Amino acid sequence: MSNKQDVIWELLAKKLSGEATAAEQTELEALLRQHPDMHYAAGHLSDLWKQDAPVSLHQREQAFADHLDRMKLAGVDWDEPVKSGRRVVMKWLTAAAAVVLLAAAAWWLMPARNTAAPAVAEEVHAEKGTRSRVTLPDGSVVWLNADSRLTYKDDFNGALREVYLEGEAYFDVVKDADKPFIIHTARMHIRVLGTTFNVRAYPNERTAETALIRGSVEVSAQGEKMRPVILRPNEKLVLYLDGQQPDTINEQPKQEFAIRPLHVAEQDGLPLETAWVENKLVFRDEAFGTLAARLERWYGVQISLNGPEVKDLRFTGRFEKETIEQVLKALQITAEFRYSMNGKNISIFQQ
Repeated sequence: MSNKQDVIWELLAKKLSGEATAAEQTELEALLRQHPDMHYAAGHLSDLWKQDAPVSLHQREQAFADHLDRMKLAGVDWDEPVKSGRRVVMKWLTAAAAVVLLAAAAWWLMPARNTAAPAVAEEVHAEKGTRSRVTLPDGSVVWLNADSRLTYKDDFNGALREVYLEGEAYFDVVKDADKPFIIHTARMHIRVLGTTFNVRAYPNERTAETALIRGSVEVSAQGEKMRPVILRPNEKLVLYLDGQQPDTINEQPKQEFAIRPLHVAEQDGLPLETAWVENKLVFRDEAFGTLAARLERWYGVQISLNGPEVKDLRFTGRFEKETIEQVLKALQITAEFRYSMNGKNISIFQQ
């Protein structure tokens, strides 16, 4: 951890405990401007600080120990960063009940944060070929797309409402200004109060997306230098992962992220990004290399593409009740390829 980060945590602790001078608050704001990647962490800790319940010294120590156990179970090397963070913040624990600041700061001080879900948690899994709907303890509703996993802690409805997502999900979040709702993925954090939006974060895809339908969300990128982005309705943020070029011919290469309007279908006015919630498989100018993965999840099949030319074929389509074979036959109308099926195994070949 850098000295600047040490100073940020110390000044933030003083600010939250009411002991920061005007000069120190100005210094904190300047440091956060210099380190935009720290904005999310600072906001996260400020939200945690707002909880009303008084916290005893014993509760502070127990919560801190529990947090370290959680990181250890997740396989995170936490010894040195936690010791450093503890030295910074412990001085200010006597000023106020700052258990959440200490525990969360220890998490954010790690140089390579692990976004794995907590050991004790509830988990919902939509397998390939299926979609699931779950109502969270606060009344928020989440639709999970195929091959997706949603995890949340047993104490989900506490000071923060946090979930961990791998895959794709559509959220309809109940508004609660005192309990921010936060979604963690491998590369993004999405922070909301009450809104409707879609998050796509499959681990094997080259992009991750947050698409906003209504309300407001703030998106931060894990490990990126981009400032947190606040989306407006009918906008989406596309994060390009690992420095790879986008998979759309009209995009510019080597962008870290982009904000784009949602694609609305003329037939029914549904955004392309959320059509799956209505059990509609919709894609637009998509390469076969990417589309094959979507078809695998949607139909629960295994597809192998044989030949580079096949992977580069591009398709636009809209399907609802068709079988996988009907979809493949329809795609053959616009591109030349052949296929063979053996149960759930499908091989695609150049014509």
